[in-house]
Amino acid sequence: MSYRVQSAAQWAAIFGFLATSGAAHAQEHAHGVAKLSIAVEGAGFTVQLESPLDNLVGFEHAPRNKQQEQAVRAMADKLRGAGALFKPNSEAQCRLGKSELASSALPPALIGKAGAKAAPKETGKPSAKAEHADLDASFEFACARPEALKSLNLASMFSGFTGLRRIEVQLVTQKRQLKRTLTRTSATLAW
Repeated sequence: MSYRVQSAAQWAAIFGFLATSGAAHAQEHAHGVAKLSIAVEGAGFTVQLESPLDNLVGFEHAPRNKQQEQAVRAMADKLRGAGALFKPNSEAQCRLGKSELASSALPPALIGKAGAKAAPKETGKPSAKAEHADLDASFEFACARPEALKSLNLASMFSGFTGLRRIEVQLVTQKRQLKRTLTRTSATLAW
């Protein structure tokens, strides 16, 4: 299938179609499994990550103690340095630009949201009872040589987050779309 994508709205429609056209399994919250949607367009690419918090910090609720708060901060720091986690082939000369992290279970201040303030102790905290929560993140990369962009290595995602066993990837470029499953032993997506 060949098509020319012109706008962010078209990318959103494509990812919406891909997300809803998969089996019900693709929509499940599965421990050890993260989902990536990658859109290659113009002079760069965008990565959308969805993962159960358990894969990234070892629990799926609002932090209940200082140790869990530190685990969330460490996870956010790793993801904000996503240029080290998502490694495009070097010939494309890509750099991480904007990144955003969000989770209904985590206080925005812990995941580094700009302008976020710590929630007051008595109100406004995410519910400690919210179990099975996810983290959603987006990362924008700009490439000096986008025509050379042909692969993305995710080995550092697996080594950086030991709870991660499998990454389900959907890729859309102006010339093709594909789905792949990456693992620790097969962590490079090539197109």
